[in-house]
Amino acid sequence: MSAALTERNSIENILQNRRISGVVKDSQGPITGANVSIKGTTIGAITDINGKFSFDAPQKGVLVISFIGYITQEISVEGKNEISVILKEDTEILDEVVVTGYIAQKKVNLTGAISSVNGEELTKITATSSAQALQGKLPGVQITAGDGAPGSASNIQVRGIGSVMSGTQPLVIVDGFEGTLDNIAMRDIETISVLKDAASAAIYGSKAANGVILITTKRGKTGAMQVEVSAEYGWQSVSHMPDVLNATEMAIKQNEEAAWSNQTLPWSGNHAPETLGKGFNWWDYAYKNDAPIQNYYLSMKGGTEKAKYAISAGYIKQEGVIHLTDYDRFNFRSNFDYAFNKKFKIGVNIEASIANTDSREDIYHYSKNALLMHPSVPQYMPDGSYGLPLRSLSGQYDAGQAMPLSMMYLSDPNYVRLIEGNTFTTRANFFLEWEILKGLKFKSVYNQQYIWSKKNYWKSSYTVYDYETPESIYDTEANAEAISNYSDSQKWEIQELFTYNRIFAKKHTLGVLAGFTAEKAKSGNLSGKKTGFPGNELRVIDAGNTIDYLNGSMAENSVVSLFGQVNYDYMGKYLFQANIRRDGSSVFAPGNQWGTFPSVSIGWRISEEEFMKKISWLNNLKLRIGYGTLGNANIKSFAWVSSYKLTDRYPLGAPNAIYPAYYQTDMSNKDIKWESTTTTNVGIDATVLDNRLNFTFDWYDKRTNDMLFTATIPYSTGYLNGPVINVGEVMNRGWEISASWNDNIKKFHYGISINLAHNKNEVTNMGGVAPFQIENDLWIKEGYPINSYFGYKTIGIYQNWDEVNNSVKPNGDIRPGNYIIQNTNGDDKIDTEDKTFLGSRDPKLVYGINLTAEWQGIDLSIATSGESKKCLYYDNSYGGISPRFCNIYKEYFDNRTIVGEDGNVTVSGKYPAMAGLGTNAPEGHKKVMQNTSFFRIKNIQIGYTLPQSFTQKMRISNLRIFFNAVNPFLFTKYVGFDPETTSTQQDGTVRYYPVSKSVSMGLSLKF
Repeated sequence: MSAALTERNSIENILQNRRISGVVKDSQGPITGANVSIKGTTIGAITDINGKFSFDAPQKGVLVISFIGYITQEISVEGKNEISVILKEDTEILDEVVVTGYIAQKKVNLTGAISSVNGEELTKITATSSAQALQGKLPGVQITAGDGAPGSASNIQVRGIGSVMSGTQPLVIVDGFEGTLDNIAMRDIETISVLKDAASAAIYGSKAANGVILITTKRGKTGAMQVEVSAEYGWQSVSHMPDVLNATEMAIKQNEEAAWSNQTLPWSGNHAPETLGKGFNWWDYAYKNDAPIQNYYLSMKGGTEKAKYAISAGYIKQEGVIHLTDYDRFNFRSNFDYAFNKKFKIGVNIEASIANTDSREDIYHYSKNALLMHPSVPQYMPDGSYGLPLRSLSGQYDAGQAMPLSMMYLSDPNYVRLIEGNTFTTRANFFLEWEILKGLKFKSVYNQQYIWSKKNYWKSSYTVYDYETPESIYDTEANAEAISNYSDSQKWEIQELFTYNRIFAKKHTLGVLAGFTAEKAKSGNLSGKKTGFPGNELRVIDAGNTIDYLNGSMAENSVVSLFGQVNYDYMGKYLFQANIRRDGSSVFAPGNQWGTFPSVSIGWRISEEEFMKKISWLNNLKLRIGYGTLGNANIKSFAWVSSYKLTDRYPLGAPNAIYPAYYQTDMSNKDIKWESTTTTNVGIDATVLDNRLNFTFDWYDKRTNDMLFTATIPYSTGYLNGPVINVGEVMNRGWEISASWNDNIKKFHYGISINLAHNKNEVTNMGGVAPFQIENDLWIKEGYPINSYFGYKTIGIYQNWDEVNNSVKPNGDIRPGNYIIQNTNGDDKIDTEDKTFLGSRDPKLVYGINLTAEWQGIDLSIATSGESKKCLYYDNSYGGISPRFCNIYKEYFDNRTIVGEDGNVTVSGKYPAMAGLGTNAPEGHKKVMQNTSFFRIKNIQIGYTLPQSFTQKMRISNLRIFFNAVNPFLFTKYVGFDPETTSTQQDGTVRYYPVSKSVSMGLSLKF
């Protein structure tokens, strides 16, 4: 009876709605965009340009008024129709809570180098991963596209490269468990914090040497269910497409190359260059300019005082700008909390994602194949078949022009080795919290992760016949082949945490953390290849009748950790934090398995001193100093144990007798130990002018010692791989600056933030190990940065034969139009001793500028990023197997050196003559150094939030439409595809998937 009466009263309360209205102001006037709603419901409105609101409300209830930067107020609506509210500025804004590890701290009390970003900022950016959305937003955090392939992971570095071979990526923690930035929906993120120095990251010990990224996802709140839906659709193209030669220009280039070699000009008479016109642009055909991309998101959040929930799902589908490359991903997340009472609660977080990738094996030769197509080759032959190269050049047969590269090799799946990949990832996190006594809490956590993936390769058999002579085979692939790879990994972790927080005598604040963690990871893979398929129809590996190989492997490792932390502050002025963590890892031999990683930091809030109180414009001024050590054990499991492999080709005994046998592949080293990184950090934080201007400066010195890497040994030792050893030291020293300004001009709200980070990287000690090459012309050498280019330095271009004959030059065919190589050591020859440091692939300066603005429901956000003082060393930059038969970037053609009939230069250019960079040219004459500094507009988004007076009629609390541009503008002197990538360039083409740009439109709504 009582329940029925209560329900009846509730219904009557809703039915008896009446109109309430009012105005929201601050000390300076009306506030536009304040949120006004009935507590526990979706009934409410947003204040207009005059600070006014009006909506139908129940007879009883509590009105909640909130706005960023102000203290939220609650007012009863019972008996009131007109309500006037004056909001007060949030003087506790400096007490913003930041996740710093296993606990959260007030930002104002932090003593370590920590940068953070609110998840709401990321919703104004369109990106396929959360990592991309962070570019340019955090000082000292460099995020670059590994390549532009759909679904590809980003490269993340925090304060430079600290290790040569044991990993450079930071540890990513999502809701307390190790995860990734690449498969989490941006709208699920509540906050992101980056721990950059040892003082802040030491609590994570052995995995924190490259920094730590902490992600907290959104959770349910008390009140009615809130639903959020967003949808976005757009089109992509290559972000920075270099121009190449048309048919006439290509013919001129080939004639100049032929003249260089004293050969008959291939293009003359009826086939003179000017007769060819522009021809067909294979470069444009190779890359799409309208590849679709779409992104959808749905979430539901709500709860009661006891049970709260947040459930979300997202789907992204991206078609690549390269033919036959696609990606789609579905992700799901569920966060649930239940409080039995004020002292005991439990929770579970579940995350799952399914990612599907379609790719092609020739991705890194794709642009090279497009360059090899002569612009005179038509897209289709007169009979509609695929275009073939012209065979008659001035009546001559030119075999080089008959390379089997036409449209079918770019877009027809029957002539391309296809790769189909699928990855399923799931993570579950279970926890309970118990407040044992006032201030003393216990938390127990169990984490579980499982990742399963497969990758199938398929290449069809085919035969292509010659167009001019149909009985002749143009190109053939006799055998179809299939490869299947399966891998899985699983990991569990337990965390047992005790925290104690207490304030003594209203002046002393003490926080203590003690914890234990244990984890175990196990992984395995199986790979097989078969040929001898009956046709191209059955594309499963079981249909093949010949096994080419069958391989498999398994690995496991475990880590046990003990750690503690003490935080203390006196009257909010003098701050102290100490951490210690002791890790034991199975990747090291007994006796070296344990490492200890301590840190200490102090802070002084100068603004809280009495002598600073009179400075009215100063809100906060803090000095921070930190010092600590971190560890790294990112090497393969059991590197201290010898590895053996089975072979069936071991000769033994009687002549021609072959037996299976095991042989040792890797040298072992029982003495390997922890790589350690020690960081010193000094920082200043300041907030002034009523919290409108925020400023942070950090200086750091980061030293990595006992680096872990695999030693290079001669094959004469009988081993394939050398042992893992500890050696040397790497220094990263630099500074970071970030500043932000947020303000209102009447109804116009705006903000600007700038961050810069300068880092000097240097290998300070190689421990007696000789310099070694890691990739092409990239070397590790003492006294220079990691990823340093060493090669021949060019100091000009030979103009005539006198300069050639009177110079010190390398052996080979050197003539006017070639580069002049600097005789670095001053002897009478040019050889490898003249190679010198040319620059580094990694930038010294990384920066970002971000702008936001809002006026009467219209909002604008602009995100940018840039890198400076870095370069890329081109190998054979004029491209192709032979420059004569390969297209080139127009920059090289327009600024080339031209040699006359007498062999001397007639037109001096920035680059050598067309044949001066051929594969037959001496080393140093066929390479180009390019400045890869850049400034990029990463994202521009314009949105409009419809008035609530309109959306409320549809029972929608917020409806926003937006238009977005990703990577719309790039400012750089770089000639190639994209300067952002860390990939190298060979054969005239960047050997990676080009970064794309896109335009899109979308909407988001909440109800």
